[in-house]
Amino acid sequence: MIDALVPGRRSRVVAAALVGVTFLLGACAREPASPAKLVVLAGRDVDGLDPHAAGALWQTQSLLSNVYETLITVDPSMTLVPQLAVSWSNPSETSWEFQLRPRIPFHSGGVLRSEDVVFSILRARDHPKSILREALADVVEARALVGDRVRIEMRHPDAFLCARLRDVYIASQACVEQKGDAGFDGGSCGTGFYRVLSRKPGTSIALASFAEHWGAVASITNVVVVPRRYGDPLAAPFITPGSRLLFGAEPIPGGPLLQRASKEADAHPQPSLTITYLGFDLHGAETSGVRLPGGGRTNPFLDRRVREAIDLAIDRKAVLSSQRGLGFVPTQLIPPSVLGFDPALRAAPADRVRARALLRETPYPDGFGVDLVVRDLMNSFAEPVVEGLAAIGIRANVRSLPEDAYFKALDAHEGSLYILRFSCRGADAQEFLDRWVHTADRRMGYGEINYSYDACPVPELDAEIEGARRELDAASRNSRLRSVMARVTAERLAIPILHPSDCAYTSKDLAWTPRADGYWHFATARFQ
Repeated sequence: MIDALVPGRRSRVVAAALVGVTFLLGACAREPASPAKLVVLAGRDVDGLDPHAAGALWQTQSLLSNVYETLITVDPSMTLVPQLAVSWSNPSETSWEFQLRPRIPFHSGGVLRSEDVVFSILRARDHPKSILREALADVVEARALVGDRVRIEMRHPDAFLCARLRDVYIASQACVEQKGDAGFDGGSCGTGFYRVLSRKPGTSIALASFAEHWGAVASITNVVVVPRRYGDPLAAPFITPGSRLLFGAEPIPGGPLLQRASKEADAHPQPSLTITYLGFDLHGAETSGVRLPGGGRTNPFLDRRVREAIDLAIDRKAVLSSQRGLGFVPTQLIPPSVLGFDPALRAAPADRVRARALLRETPYPDGFGVDLVVRDLMNSFAEPVVEGLAAIGIRANVRSLPEDAYFKALDAHEGSLYILRFSCRGADAQEFLDRWVHTADRRMGYGEINYSYDACPVPELDAEIEGARRELDAASRNSRLRSVMARVTAERLAIPILHPSDCAYTSKDLAWTPRADGYWHFATARFQ
């Protein structure tokens, strides 16, 4: 996700930031110096440049997608297409075979071999810091075949493997073994449009276009990625004459920097792969953030009728309005561009009369008090949610927390009611169902980002999720995914409240094409 554009807390900080904005855009308007460069304001630093041991942050994944490539990628419509592989097939239900493009050059020298692919897959599966260990846990074996081919053997039939492989970056085995885990800040071992020149943690990352790229050469030669937000005066030293900017901002209403950016830069809104949702603590019979009128402790969210009443109480149009209309009213917990989206599902309109009637059927007819836990960068969502809850007698106290404290609270089951978001980067509902809905099994990647429960409360849903994953026929699998999504929606395991638009901004004399997956590909940019 694109990090939020948060104005300063004191007027002098805001004023300084606006001075920074003026400087940045003024620099972009000057006559280009040689060589011109693209300055990317990423908002925060990457968590490393190792293609397999880094990537927990969106900023990292986005940057690495410019430097490394995968067997399979997605096109603008989020359809899986070849990248380093030219084709793939299923010799059996549990095996996949990939034919590689011939003689793809690496940044570090040498050309792509099937052994490099095998090395990269197994390193992504086995590296102790890999974010893909769980996702690849079902890979039994990867081996090189003659004729630039690779075969992957799975423990079970797995139709989701190809979508996950778009996250497995292919690196030169010789280069990685030479550099070791600590050597990636000074160069890269990939095949992408850009190669890493250097990284100064917390300060900048310098990239240069790869002149030997197998497909084409990026038109912008120099890129500097700066872990600062738009308007931050500390970014100004990187904005030399002739530089153009690429930066991101979430639409926080009324933010002075956002207003200025909207006037002086070109906006590139794009429907996100993300759904913002309201989650419940469903771990046990009591939850710490709930206060009953007569005292005592309980967990009203275990009652499906309470969850449905909350669903009916929230006016999603009001949520959308709170984001200045930049987004869409969601119907389910995945967006329309994701495989498994069910077009037959409809968003329930706010019906507070029905919501109050439902609540009266529960042990909580007079409502209750609850802490609504939100991240600081998402607190603009809180007001319409609080208003809807108050209309049916649920009194919400907003706890807005910085990121680290927020996730610590959720880890400690202190998020009785919380607002969060999930992004299906693989454009496949299986990602959401495995990582959020399924009963937790961290070894297999199940339930790894679900803060609501460890054991799925819906009988047989785990088996249905696993069945969809093992269905290799595309039409049948889509039907299975839709069926599971309909059950998840009906049970209100979480309540979707917004399908947001991501928005990136560029200098007015920079042409750039955004992607549906939200990654920033610098090779699509050119100076005008």
